[in-house]
Amino acid sequence: MDGSPATDPRYAPLRRGERLALAAFFGLIALFAVIVEHRSAFQHTRKGDLNVFLRAGWAVRAGVDLYTVTDDNGFHYHYPPLLAILAAPLADPPSGVDRSGMFPYPVSVAICYLLNLFFLAFAVHPLAQTLERRVGRWNWPVGSRGWWALRLTPVLACVIPIGHTLSRGQVNLLLLALFTGFLADLLNGRPFRAGLWLSMTICVKIIPVYLLLLPLWRRDGRCLAGCAVGLVLGLVLIPVLVLGPSRTVVCYREMTRTVLLPGLGKSDDTSRATELTNQTATEGQSLLTALHNTLHYDLATRPPKASPELRVLSYALGGLLTLTALGAFGWQRREDGIDLVLFFGLLVLNMLLISPVCHLHYFSLLLPLVMALVADRWQKHKGVSPGPWLWVVLVLNGIGNFLPQLPEMNLFRDCGSAMYGSLLLWLMGVVVLWRKRTQKDASASAAPRRLAA
Repeated sequence: MDGSPATDPRYAPLRRGERLALAAFFGLIALFAVIVEHRSAFQHTRKGDLNVFLRAGWAVRAGVDLYTVTDDNGFHYHYPPLLAILAAPLADPPSGVDRSGMFPYPVSVAICYLLNLFFLAFAVHPLAQTLERRVGRWNWPVGSRGWWALRLTPVLACVIPIGHTLSRGQVNLLLLALFTGFLADLLNGRPFRAGLWLSMTICVKIIPVYLLLLPLWRRDGRCLAGCAVGLVLGLVLIPVLVLGPSRTVVCYREMTRTVLLPGLGKSDDTSRATELTNQTATEGQSLLTALHNTLHYDLATRPPKASPELRVLSYALGGLLTLTALGAFGWQRREDGIDLVLFFGLLVLNMLLISPVCHLHYFSLLLPLVMALVADRWQKHKGVSPGPWLWVVLVLNGIGNFLPQLPEMNLFRDCGSAMYGSLLLWLMGVVVLWRKRTQKDASASAAPRRLAA
């Protein structure tokens, strides 16, 4: 609903208390940067995953195998070569190796933290701007209550996994920024360029290949063509130019042997078992891991790997989630912006839960789904409140993400409380998308009858 500036509080400037709260929020971001810097660079052991990426960046520069080099804690690199190539300017060599021409590690940590904040801002603002101008046709002044609320509500709803991502130096906020580029270009009628954005997410982290379902389901050939071009560039051309043909082939062979096939239960390779591919290796929130941990709750007797039958069940449930999302969107090609973002958000969550490995910080990727639900509410109601139902779902999702972060909360972590919280958001997204579809179908079928009458 687009009320007038005189009656709609979203046009009003921030109140004094809201300005103070906003300043406090940005102050917490700065304080959190100090904590992350200390944990990552100045403790006895380096915390987080950033050292994995920067060590792989060093391997690119030094001509070392990306998938055998480890960080200071003994962890391996598990991503496609492109991410290591992008990390090369901030390369961190092993202890005792010459650091000439390389940033001190604390400086690299600070740069990556600032980059992640930039990615977060890029993930939020362009998508909010597109929804304002092309979907809701809202013309709120910059800095007004509506302007801030559309940007901050999704961030606050996902603040726990976003903070987890920042503290670990992970790549989720980069993925979010790429997702926003994809959605913004798709909504603005630039499908080929949207496909390029989507391809980059696959080149950074393989699992977004699942999201090709969106352009496939919409029969969007130009988007698929853009994605194909981007995949050739990011997976083949750039690695070949930087690493050379033979080294690129070796990289993909190693990634397939040590990460992809073991993650799918199709290989007996155990080189990444205790840090990634075993169900007991991480705080996994995927369907497979949650089912496995629930069936084998006692950690002392829990098998490290899920049974083949349980894998089949998790894939069946993943298929059901996929079919439900596709059915809610419908086969007819829909151009409504909120519908597209909702559909994309549902597919993102499906992707996370179907993936054999799903960490707690992955749920920061739910931000587009939250923003679409907020925008849908605001199309029908004035004010900046998400409404009672969405409030309840957001609070429960936040609790589900918060409890596993606490010490001695193995019950919530192992049984997938973050997964169940996110499924509430997913269910709300399905209901909203289904209702919008049925309402539009009813309006379309009623139009010929009105003309005939």
